[in-house]
Amino acid sequence: KAVRILSILSENAFGLRLGEIADRLEIPKPSAHRILTTLQDVNYVRYEPLNRCWQINSEARTPRWTTHKANIP
Repeated sequence: KAVRILSILSENAFGLRLGEIADRLEIPKPSAHRILTTLQDVNYVRYEPLNRCWQINSEARTPRWTTHKANIP
C-alpha cells in the first residue's frame, strides 16, 4: 500500500488530500494516514498544511515508483 501511495502521489504534482488517497486505495482514512505518517518519517512524503495535501518528496521520486506503476493492482 505504501508503494501504491508513492505511485499515486508521483502522478499528482500538487499532492492529494487524505480522503482522496484513501478513496483511491479503497482503505479507511486512518489506515491511509498511518501509512502516510510512516512515509513522512522516512522523508518520502511531506504534508503541506496550507493546502492540506500530501506530496511526494524528491528523495522518493525515482524511476522505480513511476516505471512499475502499471504492475500495481
